[in-house]
Amino acid sequence: MKTTPVQNSMSSDGTAEVLDALIPGDGARWPAFSAAVAIDPFKAGLAPEARLGLAEMGAATLGLPDKDRIEAIAGWEKSDPSAFGVILKAAHRAYYTAPSVASAVQTLANAGPREASLQFDVDLVQQVIASDVGRRRL
Repeated sequence: MKTTPVQNSMSSDGTAEVLDALIPGDGARWPAFSAAVAIDPFKAGLAPEARLGLAEMGAATLGLPDKDRIEAIAGWEKSDPSAFGVILKAAHRAYYTAPSVASAVQTLANAGPREASLQFDVDLVQQVIASDVGRRRL
């Protein structure tokens, strides 16, 4: 599966780094948030309060090592779970609808075994085939 990453450089305001901390990806199948979603349109689609909260968290964590950034974000989640939840929900929606991630989801879904249908009885079909029942005769 070939995917083209979204052109985002790490943000000057720290929001891309916050979003990447929320959805880091795995470096293989799953891209980080900023590699899958264009940050500026994402931020533009947020409600003004959520956009402000994300900007504040970005500014507060700008330049921090990953471990410290994650701890700060966890503190934000505990102190303002409602605002954090709005941003996390929007991030999940944007991420899982991004073409590269949707492709990864489809690949993963198609890789697994298929469950047998409750409406389809393989044994009954085999009996019909073996006995020629229902075959049109001219």
